Amino acid sequence: MLCTSNVYVRTRRGSVCDAAFRVHVAPVAALHATRGARRGRRLIVTTASSSNEDGGFNYVKSMGFAGFGPETINGRSAMCGITAGLAAELATGDSFPTQLYEHPAAFALVVSLVTAATYFPSAQGLNSYNSNPDTLDIGLFTPHAERVNGRSAMIGIAIIMTLEMIKGGALFY
Repeated sequence: MLCTSNVYVRTRRGSVCDAAFRVHVAPVAALHATRGARRGRRLIVTTASSSNEDGGFNYVKSMGFAGFGPETINGRSAMCGITAGLAAELATGDSFPTQLYEHPAAFALVVSLVTAATYFPSAQGLNSYNSNPDTLDIGLFTPHAERVNGRSAMIGIAIIMTLEMIKGGALFY
């Protein structure tokens, strides 16, 4: 499984190169290993996780620019939002912008519940699974599938809202 993390490459001589940005570990490790092999050096690749030095979960780091939190929460909220928004549009004839304007508390409630549910595994103090989706992979419900579905839902909401603003009303009415 590929995980996204900061990559630190340690050469045989002991020098450390910090990639200083988030990358997929396996391709970068393979790239550095092949470059190092050509030069006759053995490389050891280690990764930095979203944990504190004492092994605890770091909420601030997970919500940072390179953390998993923002995309996970936005994707999960978008999946809930597009489903509820389309159902409400079909039932009432209200467009997405109208629904957001008339029911801001529902939007805030969904985002709050999704955020709480996202960080609940870390609050339980489990060792085998924390809030990072990459720590659990169950059959069809993979972290990659969740990211793709969340991104699709975010793009879908943007497209529906754009089309409804151009049309001047609900998409299906």
